[in-house]
Amino acid sequence: MKETNKDSMKKSIIEDTLTYSSSQYSSQFINIITSVLMTRFLGPYYIGIWSMLRIVLDYCSYLILGVNKAAIYKIPFYLGKGDTKSAEEVKDLAFSFILIASLVASIGLISTGFIFMNRWPIEWVAGFFAISAFMILNRIYLFYILLLRAKGNFSVLSKGIIFDAIMNLILVVTLVKSFRLYGLFFVVCILAISNTLFLCFLSKYTLRFKFQLKGILELIKYGVPLLLLSVLNMILKTIDRIMIAKMLGLTFVGYYSLAIMGRNYATGISSHLGVVSIPKILGEYGRRENIDDIKKFVIVPAKTIAYLMAPFLALMFFVAPLFVEKVLPQYIPGILSLQILLISVFFNACISQTTQFIIAINKKEKLVIFSMFAIVLNIILNYIFIKIGYGIYGVAWGTSLTSFFIFLTIQYYAMAQFDKFKKIVSFFIILLIPFVYILCSVLLIELLICMQNLYMETLFKMMILAIIAIPLFIYIDKDTGVLKSIFKIIRLKLKF
Repeated sequence: MKETNKDSMKKSIIEDTLTYSSSQYSSQFINIITSVLMTRFLGPYYIGIWSMLRIVLDYCSYLILGVNKAAIYKIPFYLGKGDTKSAEEVKDLAFSFILIASLVASIGLISTGFIFMNRWPIEWVAGFFAISAFMILNRIYLFYILLLRAKGNFSVLSKGIIFDAIMNLILVVTLVKSFRLYGLFFVVCILAISNTLFLCFLSKYTLRFKFQLKGILELIKYGVPLLLLSVLNMILKTIDRIMIAKMLGLTFVGYYSLAIMGRNYATGISSHLGVVSIPKILGEYGRRENIDDIKKFVIVPAKTIAYLMAPFLALMFFVAPLFVEKVLPQYIPGILSLQILLISVFFNACISQTTQFIIAINKKEKLVIFSMFAIVLNIILNYIFIKIGYGIYGVAWGTSLTSFFIFLTIQYYAMAQFDKFKKIVSFFIILLIPFVYILCSVLLIELLICMQNLYMETLFKMMILAIIAIPLFIYIDKDTGVLKSIFKIIRLKLKF
C-alpha cells in the first residue's frame, strides 16, 4: 500500500508539473505577442507611466503582510490533517484581511490622486484612480489563484493561466489600439473581473468575509517571515544588476540582461515543480507532522533535477552563442555571462523543493538568516571580481558561487533534520557527479571542436552532448523511474 501511495504521489507531481509548465510556457508565448503589440500601441512615454504604476502596485502588495503566503502553506497543511474546518477558516480570514488591506491601499491611492490632481499630468491622476480599482479586483482574482495552488487544483489553474493570456491579447488589440493608455486602464480591470468569474465558475470555490483578530494575527505571524524571505530573495536576484549599474554602467546592465533572460527561462521547470510540490509536502506533513513522511521531497527531487538539469543547461551553453549571434547580435558581449550564470541555475534548481520542506517543518526563520548571509556574500564577491577587472563575467561568477553556498547550506540543513553527516556528504557527492561530469565534458568539447560554420559546430556539439548525457538519463530513470513516468503521461495525453 505504501509503494502504491508513493507511485501515485510521483505520478501526481509529474502530471501536475507538466500541465502547469505547459500552460505557463504557452501563456508566455502569447504574452510576448501581447507585450510587443502593447509597446507599439502605447509608445515609450505611456509604457513608462504604466511601468511606474506597476511599481506602485508592487509596493502596495506588501500591505497584506504575507497573509497570502501563510494561506498557501496553512490550507494544505490542515487539509492533510483532515481538518477542513480550520482550512476553511484560514481561507476566510486570509481573504477578509487581504480585502481590507487592499481597500485601505485603494483609498490611499484615490486620496493621492485627488491631492496631486492639479500638479500631476492627467494621465498620472487617471492612472492612480484606475489602479485603485484594479488592485481590489485583481486581489480577488489572485486569491482564487492562491486557493487553486493551495488545494493542488492545477488543472483549473492551468486553464485559468491560458484564459488570462488569450483574453489579455484580445482586450489589448481591441481597446489599447484605439484608446491607448486609457484603454489599458479598462483592459486590466475587465481582465481581472473576467479572470475571477472564469476561475469561480470552474473551481466552484466560495469566498466568505470573516474578521477575527486573533486568527488574522496568527496568519500575519506566520506570513511575515515568508514575506521577508521573498523580499530578501528579490534583493538577491537583483543585487548583481544594481552593482553592475553602479560600478560598470547601464550598458553593461544591458549586456548582462541576456544572462538574466537565460536564467529565467532555464529555471522555469524547477520553479514550477516548487509550486506544484507545496500542497503535496504540506498535505503529507499535516497527516502526522512526522518529518519521515516528507523527507523524500528533499532527496528524490534534488537528485532527479541534478541529473536532468545538467545536460539541459549544457545544451543551453552550446546553443546560446548561435542564438545570440543570429537573433541578438548587439548582445554578444553578454554570452559568456549567460554561460557562467547557468551554474547558478543548476544549484538553485536542486533546492527548489528542499526550501519548501524547511518551510513545512516551520523553520522558515532559518531561510531568512541564510538569505541574509547570501546577500552579503554576493555583494562581497561581486565587488572583488569587478575591482580586479572581470566585469560582468566576474559578477556572474560571484552570483554562481553564492548559489553554490546557498545550495550547500539549505540542502545540508534540511537533511540534518533526519540524516547523519556521512550520509549527507555521500548524497552531496551523488548530486555533484552530474555537474562535474557535464562541466568537464563541456569544457573538453569547447576545447576540441571549433568550426567555421557556427550552425555545424553547434549541431555537432549537441550530438556529442546527447551521447554523453545517456548514462545520466539511464541512471536517474533506473533509480526513480521519472523518465518512464513522463513519457507514459505524455503518451496518455496525446492518446498514442
